[in-house]
Amino acid sequence: MLSGTVKTDQPRGEKILRWLKAGPDERQATFSVYGGAFLTAEEQPRKSLITKGLTEKFPAAADALVAEAERLSAVMEQRRAAVTAEATVALLTLGSALLNAYGRAKAALARLDYDDLILKVISLLRNNVDAAWVLYKLDGGLDHILIDEAQDTNPEQWAIVAGLAAEFFAGTGARDEIRTIFTVGDAKQSIFSFQGADPTAFTQMRETFERQVQAAERPWESVELNWSFRSAAPVLAAVDAVFNRQPAQDGSRDGKRTDRASGGSRRAMRGLSKYGRWSARVMRRMPRPGIPH
Repeated sequence: MLSGTVKTDQPRGEKILRWLKAGPDERQATFSVYGGAFLTAEEQPRKSLITKGLTEKFPAAADALVAEAERLSAVMEQRRAAVTAEATVALLTLGSALLNAYGRAKAALARLDYDDLILKVISLLRNNVDAAWVLYKLDGGLDHILIDEAQDTNPEQWAIVAGLAAEFFAGTGARDEIRTIFTVGDAKQSIFSFQGADPTAFTQMRETFERQVQAAERPWESVELNWSFRSAAPVLAAVDAVFNRQPAQDGSRDGKRTDRASGGSRRAMRGLSKYGRWSARVMRRMPRPGIPH
């Protein structure tokens, strides 16, 4: 390669030769430089490793360069996996220590957090030796279950619902009453996946309850709401009427402007609707924790 073109072949050949002549320590320190002669920034084999003229003169060299590029690409992938594994172990170690410390702090204060409440209720309904008694008492005083924003209900919360409703449609209970489940949700609006919400669980639970209700020969209704009354024409007209008048129109209060936005902020707000501009100004005036106002 040192006899090839000055622009590409020779610089690449010099990098390779310099690394091959180096000792173990220097090779380790300059491995990325050596790899750069064969790989792209994404650590994939370069499409062109040797010029056409030099390939025709030394075909074996071209094959050797391609083979080395593929080998190095595999090495880089293994190295990334090793780095990821090391970082994951460190993260899990730190996370475990934090969770243990958090658990000890809760125990010392006799406190439960939100997740504890959910998990302990599941344990009470499923695993506790007194679960049958608890379910019997619930069956004697629970007639209706209402679930709102069901698309943001996570599987653990659904497990509680299923446990509470276990005897609703299983025949004669502690009381001869008609029990119901009323659920409202829209899978397209699920936004709490970070809390474990699973919109598919909503669909699965709806199908489960539908089978139970129909098996018990009870009425079942699945109501599709195709109209949003929050955006009905009378509502929009009323909002427009309010914000078409001062002082609501420009976000002023008591006839005095409260907007202290910079020029850039004002330009950005021009693209918003009147209601959007008003909302932005209101939010900017709201107190922020830790910030004097």
